[in-house]
Amino acid sequence: MDKKNENLFHEDLRYYIRLMRYESFWFGNLDYLDNSHGGRFIKIYLECRWIVNMVLLFSTSTVLYFTEDFGLFNGTFIYGPLILMAAALVTIASHQGPEQKILTDSLNQHFLTNCEPWMINLRQKFLKPIKKSVEFYTWYNVVVCFFYVIVPIVLEAILHFGFNSIKSHHLLLPLPFTPLYGKSPGWGWKFYSITLANTFACFELVQTLISFISSYGLLTSYFVAELKIFKERVKSIDLFASSIELDRQIKEIVTWHNRVIVVNNNMKIYFGLPCAFLSQFVSVLLTLALFTSIISTNIPVQVTYGAAVGLYIGISLFFNSLGQMVENEGDEIFWALYNLHWYECKPDVRKTINMMIRQARRPMNIDYHGRTKMNLSNFMQILRSSYSYFALLQSMTNKD
Repeated sequence: MDKKNENLFHEDLRYYIRLMRYESFWFGNLDYLDNSHGGRFIKIYLECRWIVNMVLLFSTSTVLYFTEDFGLFNGTFIYGPLILMAAALVTIASHQGPEQKILTDSLNQHFLTNCEPWMINLRQKFLKPIKKSVEFYTWYNVVVCFFYVIVPIVLEAILHFGFNSIKSHHLLLPLPFTPLYGKSPGWGWKFYSITLANTFACFELVQTLISFISSYGLLTSYFVAELKIFKERVKSIDLFASSIELDRQIKEIVTWHNRVIVVNNNMKIYFGLPCAFLSQFVSVLLTLALFTSIISTNIPVQVTYGAAVGLYIGISLFFNSLGQMVENEGDEIFWALYNLHWYECKPDVRKTINMMIRQARRPMNIDYHGRTKMNLSNFMQILRSSYSYFALLQSMTNKD
Protein backbone atom coordinates (compact mmCIF):
# COMPACT_ATOMS: atom_id res chain seq x y z
CA MET A 1 0.00 0.00 0.00
CA ASP A 2 1.68 3.20 -1.18
CA LYS A 3 1.10 6.66 0.26
CA LYS A 4 -1.44 7.52 -2.44
CA ASN A 5 -3.68 4.59 -1.51
CA GLU A 6 -3.06 5.19 2.18
CA ASN A 7 -4.74 8.61 1.89
CA LEU A 8 -7.97 6.78 1.03
CA PHE A 9 -8.13 5.47 4.60
CA HIS A 10 -9.74 7.07 7.61
CA GLU A 11 -7.32 8.85 9.94
CA ASP A 12 -7.73 6.17 12.65
CA LEU A 13 -6.91 3.41 10.18
CA ARG A 14 -3.94 5.41 8.88
CA TYR A 15 -2.78 5.68 12.50
CA TYR A 16 -3.04 1.90 12.84
CA ILE A 17 -1.15 1.23 9.59
CA ARG A 18 1.64 3.68 10.46
CA LEU A 19 1.98 2.14 13.94
CA MET A 20 2.16 -1.39 12.52
CA ARG A 21 4.82 -0.31 10.05
CA TYR A 22 6.79 1.39 12.80
CA GLU A 23 6.58 -1.75 14.95
CA SER A 24 7.41 -4.00 11.95
CA PHE A 25 4.09 -5.79 12.15
CA TRP A 26 2.39 -4.66 8.93
CA PHE A 27 2.33 -7.60 6.52
CA GLY A 28 -0.69 -6.50 4.48
CA ASN A 29 1.23 -4.89 1.63
CA LEU A 30 4.93 -4.00 1.41
CA ASP A 31 4.68 -1.70 -1.62
CA TYR A 32 5.22 1.32 0.62
CA LEU A 33 8.89 0.31 1.00
CA ASP A 34 11.13 1.97 -1.58
CA ASN A 35 14.23 0.52 -3.24
CA SER A 36 16.67 2.25 -0.92
CA HIS A 37 19.04 0.16 1.17
CA GLY A 38 16.88 0.71 4.26
CA GLY A 39 13.67 -0.16 2.43
CA ARG A 40 15.12 -3.37 0.99
CA PHE A 41 16.50 -4.38 4.38
CA ILE A 42 13.13 -3.87 6.13
CA LYS A 43 11.33 -5.80 3.39
CA ILE A 44 13.74 -8.73 3.66
CA TYR A 45 13.46 -8.62 7.46
CA LEU A 46 9.65 -8.69 7.37
CA GLU A 47 9.59 -11.54 4.87
CA CYS A 48 12.14 -13.55 6.87
CA ARG A 49 11.15 -12.52 10.38
CA TRP A 50 9.33 -15.77 11.08
CA ILE A 51 12.48 -17.69 10.07
CA VAL A 52 14.55 -15.55 12.47
CA ASN A 53 12.12 -16.42 15.28
CA MET A 54 12.33 -20.11 14.40
CA VAL A 55 16.13 -19.91 14.63
CA LEU A 56 15.80 -18.21 18.02
CA LEU A 57 13.41 -20.94 19.15
CA PHE A 58 15.78 -23.72 18.05
CA SER A 59 18.78 -22.01 19.68
CA THR A 60 16.96 -21.38 22.95
CA SER A 61 15.63 -24.94 23.08
CA THR A 62 19.14 -26.30 22.55
CA VAL A 63 20.56 -24.12 25.34
CA LEU A 64 17.79 -25.18 27.73
CA TYR A 65 18.34 -28.84 26.88
CA PHE A 66 21.96 -28.67 28.04
CA THR A 67 21.16 -26.52 31.09
CA GLU A 68 20.82 -28.10 34.53
CA ASP A 69 17.14 -28.84 35.26
CA PHE A 70 16.39 -27.16 31.91
CA GLY A 71 16.82 -23.79 33.62
CA LEU A 72 13.61 -24.28 35.61
CA PHE A 73 15.07 -23.09 38.91
CA ASN A 74 17.15 -20.15 37.68
CA GLY A 75 14.44 -18.41 35.61
CA THR A 76 15.77 -19.35 32.16
CA PHE A 77 13.16 -21.97 31.29
CA ILE A 78 10.44 -19.34 30.82
CA TYR A 79 12.11 -18.21 27.59
CA GLY A 80 11.30 -21.54 25.95
CA PRO A 81 7.51 -21.05 25.84
CA LEU A 82 7.95 -17.28 25.51
CA ILE A 83 9.98 -17.55 22.31
CA LEU A 84 7.68 -20.32 21.07
CA MET A 85 4.73 -17.96 21.55
CA ALA A 86 6.54 -15.13 19.74
CA ALA A 87 7.53 -17.44 16.88
CA ALA A 88 3.92 -18.60 16.55
CA LEU A 89 2.55 -15.04 16.54
CA VAL A 90 5.05 -13.79 13.97
CA THR A 91 4.70 -16.85 11.73
CA ILE A 92 0.92 -16.66 11.69
CA ALA A 93 0.92 -12.90 11.11
CA SER A 94 3.50 -13.02 8.32
CA HIS A 95 1.49 -15.67 6.48
CA GLN A 96 -1.79 -13.79 7.02
CA GLY A 97 -0.74 -10.52 5.43
CA PRO A 98 -3.71 -10.54 3.00
CA GLU A 99 -6.14 -11.15 5.88
CA GLN A 100 -4.66 -8.19 7.77
CA LYS A 101 -5.27 -5.94 4.77
CA ILE A 102 -8.79 -7.33 4.20
CA LEU A 103 -9.74 -6.70 7.83
CA THR A 104 -8.33 -3.16 7.68
CA ASP A 105 -10.19 -2.46 4.43
CA SER A 106 -13.51 -3.72 5.82
CA LEU A 107 -13.17 -1.56 8.93
CA ASN A 108 -12.25 1.42 6.77
CA GLN A 109 -15.59 1.11 4.94
CA HIS A 110 -17.38 1.58 8.25
CA PHE A 111 -15.23 4.50 9.32
CA LEU A 112 -15.71 6.39 6.06
CA THR A 113 -19.47 5.70 5.97
CA ASN A 114 -20.20 6.43 9.63
CA CYS A 115 -19.11 10.05 9.66
CA GLU A 116 -22.04 11.82 11.29
CA PRO A 117 -21.02 14.05 14.25
CA TRP A 118 -22.65 11.84 16.90
CA MET A 119 -20.92 8.77 15.43
CA ILE A 120 -17.53 10.48 15.49
CA ASN A 121 -18.04 11.61 19.09
CA LEU A 122 -19.13 8.14 20.22
CA ARG A 123 -16.18 6.52 18.48
CA GLN A 124 -13.59 8.93 19.87
CA LYS A 125 -14.99 8.71 23.40
CA PHE A 126 -14.67 4.93 23.35
CA LEU A 127 -11.31 4.72 21.55
CA LYS A 128 -9.42 7.22 23.70
CA PRO A 129 -8.94 4.98 26.78
CA ILE A 130 -8.13 1.98 24.57
CA LYS A 131 -5.36 3.89 22.82
CA LYS A 132 -4.03 4.97 26.22
CA SER A 133 -3.98 1.33 27.35
CA VAL A 134 -2.08 0.28 24.23
CA GLU A 135 0.45 3.08 24.80
CA PHE A 136 0.85 2.04 28.44
CA TYR A 137 1.59 -1.60 27.59
CA THR A 138 4.01 -0.46 24.88
CA TRP A 139 6.06 1.80 27.12
CA TYR A 140 5.82 -0.59 30.06
CA ASN A 141 7.44 -3.35 28.03
CA VAL A 142 10.09 -1.07 26.55
CA VAL A 143 11.09 0.40 29.94
CA VAL A 144 11.18 -2.99 31.68
CA CYS A 145 13.22 -4.50 28.86
CA PHE A 146 15.66 -1.58 28.95
CA PHE A 147 16.21 -1.81 32.71
CA TYR A 148 16.37 -5.59 32.64
CA VAL A 149 18.83 -5.98 29.75
CA ILE A 150 20.79 -2.74 29.30
CA VAL A 151 21.10 -1.19 32.77
CA PRO A 152 22.93 -4.15 34.47
CA ILE A 153 25.47 -4.28 31.63
CA VAL A 154 26.08 -0.52 31.79
CA LEU A 155 26.49 -0.54 35.57
CA GLU A 156 28.99 -3.40 35.46
CA ALA A 157 30.89 -1.74 32.61
CA ILE A 158 31.21 1.45 34.68
CA LEU A 159 32.43 -0.50 37.71
CA HIS A 160 34.88 -2.53 35.62
CA PHE A 161 36.31 -0.01 33.17
CA GLY A 162 35.76 3.16 35.20
CA PHE A 163 36.73 2.05 38.71
CA ASN A 164 38.35 -1.35 38.08
CA SER A 165 36.44 -2.64 41.08
CA ILE A 166 35.06 -5.89 39.60
CA LYS A 167 36.73 -8.57 37.47
CA SER A 168 33.66 -10.65 36.57
CA HIS A 169 29.92 -10.15 36.19
CA HIS A 170 27.51 -10.29 39.10
CA LEU A 171 24.29 -8.75 37.68
CA LEU A 172 23.57 -11.13 34.82
CA LEU A 173 19.81 -11.69 34.93
CA PRO A 174 18.11 -14.70 33.29
CA LEU A 175 17.89 -14.37 29.49
CA PRO A 176 17.62 -16.96 26.69
CA PHE A 177 21.38 -17.52 26.36
CA THR A 178 22.50 -16.67 29.90
CA PRO A 179 23.54 -20.29 30.71
CA LEU A 180 26.23 -20.02 28.02
CA TYR A 181 28.12 -17.46 30.12
CA GLY A 182 29.26 -20.10 32.59
CA LYS A 183 30.46 -19.24 36.07
CA SER A 184 32.21 -15.89 36.69
CA PRO A 185 32.33 -14.76 33.04
CA GLY A 186 34.92 -12.20 32.04
CA TRP A 187 34.86 -9.43 29.44
CA GLY A 188 36.13 -11.32 26.41
CA TRP A 189 34.61 -11.87 22.97
CA LYS A 190 32.46 -14.71 24.31
CA PHE A 191 30.73 -12.37 26.75
CA TYR A 192 30.05 -9.75 24.07
CA SER A 193 28.73 -12.32 21.60
CA ILE A 194 26.34 -13.88 24.11
CA THR A 195 25.23 -10.44 25.33
CA LEU A 196 24.49 -9.35 21.77
CA ALA A 197 22.44 -12.52 21.17
CA ASN A 198 20.56 -12.04 24.46
CA THR A 199 19.84 -8.39 23.68
CA PHE A 200 18.53 -9.17 20.20
CA ALA A 201 16.36 -12.06 21.44
CA CYS A 202 14.89 -10.00 24.29
CA PHE A 203 14.04 -6.98 22.17
CA GLU A 204 12.61 -9.20 19.42
CA LEU A 205 10.35 -10.83 22.00
CA VAL A 206 9.24 -7.50 23.40
CA GLN A 207 8.68 -6.04 19.94
CA THR A 208 6.54 -9.01 18.92
CA LEU A 209 4.43 -8.81 22.08
CA ILE A 210 3.99 -5.04 21.78
CA SER A 211 3.07 -5.29 18.10
CA PHE A 212 0.42 -7.95 18.59
CA ILE A 213 -1.06 -6.12 21.58
CA SER A 214 -1.29 -2.95 19.48
CA SER A 215 -2.77 -4.75 16.48
CA TYR A 216 -5.38 -6.67 18.46
CA GLY A 217 -6.21 -3.81 20.82
CA LEU A 218 -6.74 -1.20 18.11
CA LEU A 219 -8.61 -3.30 15.54
CA THR A 220 -10.86 -4.94 18.12
CA SER A 221 -11.69 -1.62 19.75
CA TYR A 222 -12.41 -0.15 16.31
CA PHE A 223 -14.87 -2.98 15.73
CA VAL A 224 -16.52 -2.54 19.14
CA ALA A 225 -16.95 1.18 18.40
CA GLU A 226 -18.71 0.35 15.13
CA LEU A 227 -20.99 -2.12 16.92
CA LYS A 228 -21.95 0.63 19.37
CA ILE A 229 -22.74 3.00 16.51
CA PHE A 230 -24.78 0.33 14.74
CA LYS A 231 -26.73 -0.40 17.93
CA GLU A 232 -27.65 3.26 18.34
CA ARG A 233 -28.65 3.44 14.69
CA VAL A 234 -30.97 0.46 15.14
CA LYS A 235 -32.60 2.11 18.16
CA SER A 236 -33.24 5.25 16.13
CA ILE A 237 -35.25 3.51 13.38
CA ASP A 238 -38.60 5.22 12.92
CA LEU A 239 -41.00 2.41 12.10
CA PHE A 240 -43.86 4.87 11.69
CA ALA A 241 -42.19 7.00 9.05
CA SER A 242 -43.46 7.16 5.51
CA SER A 243 -43.25 4.00 3.45
CA ILE A 244 -40.44 5.35 1.30
CA GLU A 245 -38.42 6.58 4.29
CA LEU A 246 -38.96 3.35 6.21
CA ASP A 247 -37.81 1.27 3.25
CA ARG A 248 -34.70 3.42 3.03
CA GLN A 249 -33.92 2.95 6.74
CA ILE A 250 -34.48 -0.81 6.57
CA LYS A 251 -32.25 -1.23 3.51
CA GLU A 252 -29.56 0.84 5.20
CA ILE A 253 -29.72 -1.25 8.38
CA VAL A 254 -29.67 -4.54 6.46
CA THR A 255 -26.59 -3.45 4.49
CA TRP A 256 -24.94 -2.21 7.66
CA HIS A 257 -25.68 -5.44 9.51
CA ASN A 258 -24.25 -7.57 6.70
CA ARG A 259 -21.06 -5.50 6.75
CA VAL A 260 -20.80 -5.96 10.52
CA ILE A 261 -21.07 -9.73 10.10
CA VAL A 262 -18.36 -9.66 7.42
CA VAL A 263 -16.01 -7.69 9.71
CA ASN A 264 -16.63 -10.14 12.56
CA ASN A 265 -15.75 -13.06 10.28
CA ASN A 266 -12.59 -11.23 9.19
CA MET A 267 -11.69 -10.69 12.85
CA LYS A 268 -12.00 -14.42 13.50
CA ILE A 269 -9.88 -15.29 10.46
CA TYR A 270 -7.08 -12.90 11.38
CA PHE A 271 -7.08 -13.08 15.19
CA GLY A 272 -8.64 -16.47 15.95
CA LEU A 273 -5.57 -18.70 15.64
CA PRO A 274 -2.98 -16.37 17.28
CA CYS A 275 -5.39 -15.64 20.15
CA ALA A 276 -5.83 -19.38 20.68
CA PHE A 277 -2.03 -19.74 20.90
CA LEU A 278 -1.79 -16.73 23.18
CA SER A 279 -4.38 -18.10 25.60
CA GLN A 280 -2.44 -21.35 25.97
CA PHE A 281 0.97 -19.75 26.37
CA VAL A 282 -0.05 -16.98 28.77
CA SER A 283 -1.19 -19.51 31.37
CA VAL A 284 2.21 -21.26 31.16
CA LEU A 285 4.15 -17.96 31.25
CA LEU A 286 2.12 -16.75 34.23
CA THR A 287 2.89 -19.98 36.08
CA LEU A 288 6.63 -19.84 35.37
CA ALA A 289 6.91 -16.15 36.26
CA LEU A 290 5.16 -16.70 39.59
CA PHE A 291 7.19 -19.84 40.31
CA THR A 292 10.51 -18.08 39.56
CA SER A 293 9.66 -15.03 41.65
CA ILE A 294 8.91 -17.28 44.64
CA ILE A 295 11.85 -19.70 44.52
CA SER A 296 14.54 -17.21 43.44
CA THR A 297 16.82 -15.64 46.04
CA ASN A 298 17.95 -12.90 43.65
CA ILE A 299 16.06 -9.72 44.52
CA PRO A 300 16.20 -8.17 40.99
CA VAL A 301 14.87 -11.47 39.59
CA GLN A 302 12.11 -11.57 42.21
CA VAL A 303 11.06 -8.00 41.41
CA THR A 304 11.22 -8.45 37.63
CA TYR A 305 9.40 -11.77 37.49
CA GLY A 306 6.85 -10.49 40.01
CA ALA A 307 6.19 -7.57 37.67
CA ALA A 308 5.91 -10.08 34.82
CA VAL A 309 3.09 -11.82 36.71
CA GLY A 310 1.14 -8.58 36.72
CA LEU A 311 2.00 -8.00 33.07
CA TYR A 312 0.71 -11.39 31.90
CA ILE A 313 -2.45 -11.07 33.96
CA GLY A 314 -2.99 -7.58 32.56
CA ILE A 315 -2.41 -8.70 28.97
CA SER A 316 -4.80 -11.61 29.32
CA LEU A 317 -7.44 -9.41 30.95
CA PHE A 318 -7.00 -6.78 28.24
CA PHE A 319 -7.40 -9.27 25.38
CA ASN A 320 -10.34 -11.10 26.89
CA SER A 321 -12.09 -7.92 28.04
CA LEU A 322 -12.11 -6.58 24.50
CA GLY A 323 -13.42 -9.92 23.27
CA GLN A 324 -16.12 -9.77 25.94
CA MET A 325 -17.07 -6.29 24.72
CA VAL A 326 -17.59 -7.72 21.23
CA GLU A 327 -19.92 -10.37 22.67
CA ASN A 328 -21.79 -7.85 24.82
CA GLU A 329 -22.34 -5.44 21.95
CA GLY A 330 -23.51 -8.31 19.75
CA ASP A 331 -26.08 -9.26 22.41
CA GLU A 332 -27.23 -5.65 22.73
CA ILE A 333 -27.71 -5.42 18.96
CA PHE A 334 -29.97 -8.47 19.17
CA TRP A 335 -32.07 -6.90 21.91
CA ALA A 336 -32.17 -3.56 20.09
CA LEU A 337 -33.65 -5.34 17.06
CA TYR A 338 -35.94 -7.46 19.20
CA ASN A 339 -37.34 -4.44 21.06
CA LEU A 340 -38.40 -2.69 17.87
CA HIS A 341 -42.16 -2.73 17.32
CA TRP A 342 -41.58 -4.72 14.17
CA TYR A 343 -44.76 -6.74 14.64
CA GLU A 344 -46.77 -3.58 13.95
CA CYS A 345 -45.15 -3.04 10.55
CA LYS A 346 -46.22 -4.22 7.15
CA PRO A 347 -45.36 -7.83 6.19
CA ASP A 348 -42.22 -7.15 4.12
CA VAL A 349 -40.69 -5.02 6.94
CA ARG A 350 -41.58 -7.68 9.52
CA LYS A 351 -39.94 -10.33 7.37
CA THR A 352 -36.74 -8.32 6.96
CA ILE A 353 -36.38 -7.42 10.64
CA ASN A 354 -37.24 -10.97 11.68
CA MET A 355 -34.45 -12.26 9.45
CA MET A 356 -32.01 -9.80 11.05
CA ILE A 357 -33.12 -10.92 14.51
CA ARG A 358 -32.38 -14.53 13.61
CA GLN A 359 -28.94 -13.52 12.32
CA ALA A 360 -28.27 -11.45 15.45
CA ARG A 361 -28.96 -14.47 17.65
CA ARG A 362 -25.64 -15.90 16.49
CA PRO A 363 -23.17 -14.43 19.00
CA MET A 364 -20.45 -12.12 17.78
CA ASN A 365 -17.07 -13.04 19.20
CA ILE A 366 -13.43 -13.70 18.41
CA ASP A 367 -12.66 -17.40 18.42
CA TYR A 368 -10.90 -20.11 16.47
CA HIS A 369 -13.44 -22.39 14.81
CA GLY A 370 -15.77 -22.04 17.78
CA ARG A 371 -13.06 -22.71 20.37
CA THR A 372 -10.98 -20.49 22.66
CA LYS A 373 -13.44 -17.62 22.67
CA MET A 374 -11.89 -14.37 23.82
CA ASN A 375 -14.08 -13.44 26.79
CA LEU A 376 -13.94 -13.28 30.57
CA SER A 377 -14.72 -16.99 30.84
CA ASN A 378 -11.52 -17.67 28.91
CA PHE A 379 -9.65 -15.32 31.27
CA MET A 380 -10.86 -17.31 34.28
CA GLN A 381 -9.87 -20.54 32.53
CA ILE A 382 -6.35 -19.14 32.03
CA LEU A 383 -6.10 -18.34 35.75
CA ARG A 384 -7.37 -21.82 36.70
CA SER A 385 -4.87 -23.47 34.35
CA SER A 386 -2.05 -21.35 35.76
CA TYR A 387 -2.94 -22.36 39.30
CA SER A 388 -2.98 -26.04 38.30
CA TYR A 389 0.43 -25.75 36.63
CA PHE A 390 1.82 -23.86 39.62
CA ALA A 391 0.55 -26.48 42.08
CA LEU A 392 2.16 -29.19 39.95
CA LEU A 393 5.52 -27.39 39.91
CA GLN A 394 5.40 -26.84 43.64
CA SER A 395 4.64 -30.49 44.32
CA MET A 396 7.56 -31.53 42.12
CA THR A 397 9.85 -29.09 43.95
CA ASN A 398 8.77 -30.33 47.37
CA LYS A 399 9.45 -33.93 46.33
CA ASP A 400 12.94 -32.98 45.23
